Amino acid sequence: MLISLFTLQIILILLIDNLILYNMKKLFLFGCILMTSTLAFGQDALVKISPFHFIDGTFYTTYERAMKNNNSFVLSGGYNLTNNGDEYGWMGEFQMRKYVYKPNINSSSDSKLAGIYAGLYVNGKYFVQQYSTQYYYWDVEPYTVYNYDANGNIIGSNYHEGQGYHSDYIDEEYEVKQGEGGVLMGMQVLFSGNFSMDFFVGGGLRSSTIENKPVDFEFYSPERGYTGIVPKIGFEVGISF
Repeated sequence: MLISLFTLQIILILLIDNLILYNMKKLFLFGCILMTSTLAFGQDALVKISPFHFIDGTFYTTYERAMKNNNSFVLSGGYNLTNNGDEYGWMGEFQMRKYVYKPNINSSSDSKLAGIYAGLYVNGKYFVQQYSTQYYYWDVEPYTVYNYDANGNIIGSNYHEGQGYHSDYIDEEYEVKQGEGGVLMGMQVLFSGNFSMDFFVGGGLRSSTIENKPVDFEFYSPERGYTGIVPKIGFEVGISF
């Protein structure tokens, strides 16, 4: 099982590098359609939202479905909209989970989608971000007029000061395309048979491509646009079907 999951992760990361980073919008729409179609098979399934994503201006929802041998698959998708609609983005994620222990908490021991789990994840994200650049200019540039004698030699000059020196801020855009894959561990608990709480931590490797990157911008972990090892943490609440 571990070998097959590792192979799946490598394949999905390669797909991200070649497809998600350059076609994120189509992938997001496909994921939404796939998620909607799987809702028809509601037994042993959870639909969840991530409340902390609202702080970032993102609506993020997740669908998890049980499989055989205490395994499950997870499909997630989100839409980001901030700065009065001038900044936006899409994201999608796929997880494979293995539930390894089911504690005797409320309804958790009876559910296929509750307990302590470990898994692999892979995701892709696309963002359009804005930044402001300050430009300085004159209405009339300073200039110098040179005086010449009859032989064309410079005999003096007159300096004329510029007029109307001021500055303006111009909003410009850059695009961030990200692909990421890694591992995670977490615990999911069910209450009253229907309500779920899911908390997980982990980390992985992220690759980012930035178009129209601002010259003086640097990106640090775990900011958007950063390439390298990044942490992963999440909390979701949901209901079972």
